[in-house]
Amino acid sequence: MEIVIFIAGVILGAIVAFFWMGNKNKTNDDLLSKSHQAVEERKNAAKENILEHIKEKGTVNNDDVESLLGVSDATATRYLQELEQEGKIIQEGETRGVVYRIKIGSVI
Repeated sequence: MEIVIFIAGVILGAIVAFFWMGNKNKTNDDLLSKSHQAVEERKNAAKENILEHIKEKGTVNNDDVESLLGVSDATATRYLQELEQEGKIIQEGETRGVVYRIKIGSVI
């Protein structure tokens, strides 16, 4: 009789653990999704700040974006490249003295 109770306890424990782990993974997935969404929202806000700066000043360069947003050179470059790929800004120049302007005809 004791062995039957022991086996029933093991089976019940395994069932509880299975469902608990399934809910835990769902919770982790929800948290990860919310985290990705928050990062995307911050990135979009940063890019909007860049566009507003260009509207006010006429142009922007990488150093301006670094100072404006308090980000690294790589992050500033990535934001500018994304805005260019989205067709919102255009790059003028190739190496030194590169600036970005609002692309004529772009809807911002």
